[in-house]
Amino acid sequence: MGDGRTANWLARLVSMITAPPIMAGAAAGVVHAYSPNLFGEGPKWFMIALLFLTVIPLASYVAARIIPSIRVLGRKGQRKLAFIVSVISYVAGAIGCLSAKAPRVVSAFFLSYLAAGGILSLINSAFKFRASGHACGFSGPITIVAAIVGPVALSAFAALPLVFWSRLQMQRHSKAQLWSGTAVGIAATAAVIKAFL
Repeated sequence: MGDGRTANWLARLVSMITAPPIMAGAAAGVVHAYSPNLFGEGPKWFMIALLFLTVIPLASYVAARIIPSIRVLGRKGQRKLAFIVSVISYVAGAIGCLSAKAPRVVSAFFLSYLAAGGILSLINSAFKFRASGHACGFSGPITIVAAIVGPVALSAFAALPLVFWSRLQMQRHSKAQLWSGTAVGIAATAAVIKAFL
């Protein structure tokens, strides 16, 4: 395997591992391991968080490969379906949490994803600038985990250069798009934490 092919393979691997749904599940898992009681009694709300933040959004990638009309669109169709499914899943999860009076941590997870997604959509549509959802989906979960578990979780930001490298290597984003996505993830999540936790 040539150096270029190796770099591309590693970039794709890093990109998959740090994808927003994977990061959401990892963040929820860390918080649950730190203090299961934050998710209420029993596994119910933890499972709901994993379902709506991780499983359903990930299912969109499988669907994109199965549905012929989306498959022919390639990466563009996959990205569009993933965004639509994720937004629907986040909204449904947030509505369910707020109406069923879920533990505040669970609601904070959903509201932070909604806030970050809404700001990204606004930036991307208003300014025709594609701020990175991937960088946003990496920085937001670390921010919420740090707010709950403690500053030690901020050490996960040490992997941010690797995330940037993978997205640049794959030519998915520019540095400006990556930095703006990171800033949105941190700011939106911090705002939700301040208002809700």
